[in-house]
Amino acid sequence: MRSKIAAASLALTLAAFTVAAFAASAVAEAAPLPKALHLHPSSTDSRVHFVVFNRAVRTYEVRIGDQVYSVKPHYVLNITAPSGTGVYAATDMATYKNGELLQEIKATDKNKMLVLF
Repeated sequence: MRSKIAAASLALTLAAFTVAAFAASAVAEAAPLPKALHLHPSSTDSRVHFVVFNRAVRTYEVRIGDQVYSVKPHYVLNITAPSGTGVYAATDMATYKNGELLQEIKATDKNKMLVLF
């Protein structure tokens, strides 16, 4: 009797491992790994990541390229834009008028912060 239970237990264990192995290989085959692990990023990308922080007590709008962004009081806006793009005031601010250039994005501005007052 013991040998029948042991044989059945062994058969069920082998069946479970076989099913798990086939399922894992099917999932691995369907995963888009080549696109997820891009090891050689483009070196010609001139986009710069920077942060716009609104330190004021009212909402300001800024125009970066063709987009207008609203920045709530004490909020941060993460932006990635090409080098040479201008950041303009889209509303009147304490020190800038609507349409004035706040900053031109340079390659050296990477990960820097533009603070609005």
